[in-house]
Amino acid sequence: MTATSPWIELSIPERRRTRRRPDGLGALFLGVLLAALALSALRVHVTQLRYERAAALTEEQHLADEERRLAAAVQSMKDPRRLAELAKAQGFVRPERLLDLPVRTAAR
Repeated sequence: MTATSPWIELSIPERRRTRRRPDGLGALFLGVLLAALALSALRVHVTQLRYERAAALTEEQHLADEERRLAAAVQSMKDPRRLAELAKAQGFVRPERLLDLPVRTAAR
């Protein structure tokens, strides 16, 4: 197609048809893109799981420390010498006499 002008002669080439890509190439590109997205999502999920595991391990360590502290407190409460000191500090005295009451068993 040629357009003419009084001042300039303008020549516009005809539009060529571009070659289309084979259909298999587009499907291959789409498959590769989906695989890359799936791998990225998997990597993000694994990273998230690692952070959650680290938080759980930290919490487990704190709970183990608290368990040790509480076990030591229970042991100190069972110590007869410590109990005697606490009783004396609170004004307890040894009893002058003991009463031995019979234990009744439940009838069947």
